[in-house]
Formats: sequence, C-alpha cells, structure tokens
Amino acid sequence: DFDREIWNGEHEEEFRKAGPRTVSLLSAVTDQEARDMIARAMVTALRRIPPLTPASRTGLTLPDLGAGDLVGETEGPDWHPTGVTDLSGLSLNWYVAALAKTCARIVSSQGEEPSAILPAVSAYHAVDPLNAGELEAIWPLVIADIAFSAALAENRHALAPEDETAAEEAKGQRQILANASTVTAAYMHASILDACRVETVPLDLGPLLPDVDAEKIKL
Repeated sequence: DFDREIWNGEHEEEFRKAGPRTVSLLSAVTDQEARDMIARAMVTALRRIPPLTPASRTGLTLPDLGAGDLVGETEGPDWHPTGVTDLSGLSLNWYVAALAKTCARIVSSQGEEPSAILPAVSAYHAVDPLNAGELEAIWPLVIADIAFSAALAENRHALAPEDETAAEEAKGQRQILANASTVTAAYMHASILDACRVETVPLDLGPLLPDVDAEKIKL
C-alpha cells in the first residue's frame, strides 16, 4: 500500500536512473578527459548490475541517509543510532542500494580506500544476510554512485568555470573515483565474501597445457 505520490514518487538518487542522469550531466562538460573517465566507470559498473538485480530484494528504504538525519544514544565511547528524523527520502528500492550508498560515503571519507567498506558490509550482513547477487552487486553500485557524484561535480564546474570551490570539488571527486577504480569488481567481490565469511565453491581448474607431459618438463 505504499503510495509513491505521497512520498514524491521515485527519487533522483535511484541507481536505476544513474546512467541517463550521468549522460545528461556530462553533456555540459567540455573536459574530454574527465568525461571519458566518468563515463567509462559508469558504463563498466552498470553492465555488471542488471544480471544481479533479479536476486536483489526490494523494499522501503532511505537510500541516502546522512548522519544529520539520525538521533541516538551514547554508551561509553560509542554512539549508537536509534531513530531517524527525516523520512523525505523514503522510497521503494533495492535494500543493497542503501548499503551501497553508505559504502560510497565511506570510500569518499576514508582516504578513498576501497577496503574501508568491509566492516560496514560485514556488519550489515550479520543483521540482514545478503544473498549471492546482492553481495556481488555492492561494489558496482558503489562505483556507479561515486561516478554519478563526479559527474554532478563536473557539471557544476562546467556551469560555473570561475568558481574555485566548484573546481576543487570536481577535482576531488575525480580523485575519489580514480582511487576507487584501482581495484577490480572481482577483487572487491572476493574481499566482500571473505569479510562476510561466505563459503565459495572452489573453481574446477585443470592443466593450462593439457597436451604437455609434465614428466618431460625440465627446469
């Protein structure tokens, strides 16, 4: 009985709109190197996502929840969120999309280190176990979110070329994307499975050169 119209319909942050919105944002960008870098990262990420989405669970989410939207309690040195103050982003979305948004923020704020997301992913998995498709979709979704943020920053810079703040933001977002792109999706998938302690089926590997008699090989 969720009424999209009451909650402003679909939200612009939805990953399902990331590709077309990125194309629209980059149309105003004249820096060819920046355009190519962002577009390449987005296309690579979005190609990996569709085969995984049929397995992704959908429900009510707050896909871009900021720290300022939370209330909580302090226990010793730790602070624990207990409630949400702003429901304006409530929408029907993939559960894993909200986690990916969180991971993208972590990458952006933790020195752009991809492995910084692993504690958050394993903590989420411990509470709400992710299925195989969701575990594989996390990193492509993270890259898509970071690439979209970079496109947004480049668009602002293109529309206000004399604005030094916009220029610095665009440069910073490009660097975050470049650092996040230093690891492959396969590597991050394996790292996520390891962090979540998910057992994988070993690959059935055979000899690389089966016609060569190993007994005749000399060093």
